[in-house]
Amino acid sequence: MMDNEVKKFSITSIIGFINSLFNIVLFYVGQRNEIVFRLLLLLSISSLVLNILGMCYTVDYKKKGRGLAIAGLVLSIIFLIFYLAIYAARYIID
Repeated sequence: MMDNEVKKFSITSIIGFINSLFNIVLFYVGQRNEIVFRLLLLLSISSLVLNILGMCYTVDYKKKGRGLAIAGLVLSIIFLIFYLAIYAARYIID
């Protein structure tokens, strides 16, 4: 790769990170609404997959966005754990 060549961002890293940030909003709303609570699981899994793909696409450093993919991956794992803990508290324990 030439030094003067501009690197582009990986679109999957950007979408995965935004998807992970959207988990924060849905996590707050989802505690009160059952449909949004179920949607949170799908959103957490999809953001997890997108962030893993974003990390794979930026492994050779030809594209930027590896930091976004790592941050999104951490957020999506955290919210997936929160979702499963709340699901267990709501349905399994009751």
